[in-house]
Amino acid sequence: MTNKEFKRQLHKIAFRAGFNLHYHQEVERTYSVCDRAIRILVGVLAVSALCFAVARKETGDIIFAFLSMVAALILNVIPIGDWAKREGELFRLWSELFKDVAIEQNRAAQFDEDRDDPWFNERLNDLTAKEESLHAAQPAAWKKILRRCEGDQYERTFGRGIRSAQQVEESRNANRAASASEEAEAVTAGQG
Repeated sequence: MTNKEFKRQLHKIAFRAGFNLHYHQEVERTYSVCDRAIRILVGVLAVSALCFAVARKETGDIIFAFLSMVAALILNVIPIGDWAKREGELFRLWSELFKDVAIEQNRAAQFDEDRDDPWFNERLNDLTAKEESLHAAQPAAWKKILRRCEGDQYERTFGRGIRSAQQVEESRNANRAASASEEAEAVTAGQG
């Protein structure tokens, strides 16, 4: 594998790592907010239910107390806080992969583009194995958040307004056409 191909593969891994780490950061934030909201709601409901039930002992108060009990059970049965921790750990692991790729990109920049080194294959295999392990550890994705994070990564990588692979290709084709047109004009003007 040449250094040029190694760099191309590193760029692909960095791109995927970039949008995955942002995805897990978003999902962690969502779970954390939900967990806090549920905890606050349960506390408010429990205190309110206790106050109403003790004060009046009416059917509505008993129903309110029952609802607060159900909310407390939901909080204890649905492990939203654990999900937030898992997403935080996945964010950390994707960030670590992103950092490793950046280090390899800096090392690769020191070598000639045509250099062929077995070390390139070895490092690429290590990074790809790490990436595949992370993919395997992930739960099913929230498609809407994943698409938004992927679009954000396209925009960070290729420029404002470019949010998909199709738009990247369209932009490249437009740039090639503009470049060819400028070259043709230069030749016609006698400058080329």
